[in-house]
Amino acid sequence: MTSKNLNRTNIDIVLAEFKKDRAASVPFPIRYLLFDRKFRQDIFYEIPRDVEPDTLKRALNQYVRERGTTIEYSHDVFQAWPRCSSGEDEAPRSDSGGNDDAPATS
Repeated sequence: MTSKNLNRTNIDIVLAEFKKDRAASVPFPIRYLLFDRKFRQDIFYEIPRDVEPDTLKRALNQYVRERGTTIEYSHDVFQAWPRCSSGEDEAPRSDSGGNDDAPATS
């Protein structure tokens, strides 16, 4: 008899897809959208540059240990943020301290 556990965590899914995309030479950054059962919402995971899968796995595990009740996370290996109803494909904006609503001048 053969038995398999087909339940996969978000870490397992991101790592498996990353390995496939890396082998296929997909251009970076790579962005994945996954539903998180803990937060009951979609979360974007973005990997900005090529890294070793073991490095990504350590960073993802660190994220899961440290996230608590906060979804947003920024690490040099990847970023995570919740999907919003408007502008959902945009990365989270950093607070640059400037006025983002001011018109650009040349």
